[in-house]
Amino acid sequence: MSQIEVFNPFTGERVFSQPSETFEAMCRRIDDAQKAARAWRKLDPTQRAEQIQAALDYFRLHRDAIAGA
Repeated sequence: MSQIEVFNPFTGERVFSQPSETFEAMCRRIDDAQKAARAWRKLDPTQRAEQIQAALDYFRLHRDAIAGA
């Protein structure tokens, strides 16, 4: 398995490194994203707004834990 590495172009310092996914895993992720997009499309604007507000509430409530991750 290969590594995905991101470097700061100014300093050359590596700022991120993570093992890459397999081709099959990426295909599954793409399929899952397409299914989620189809489900999202079926929601009316009010339902979408409620989902976004719930996500925002979650992030606000857990911001310290998220920032520390």
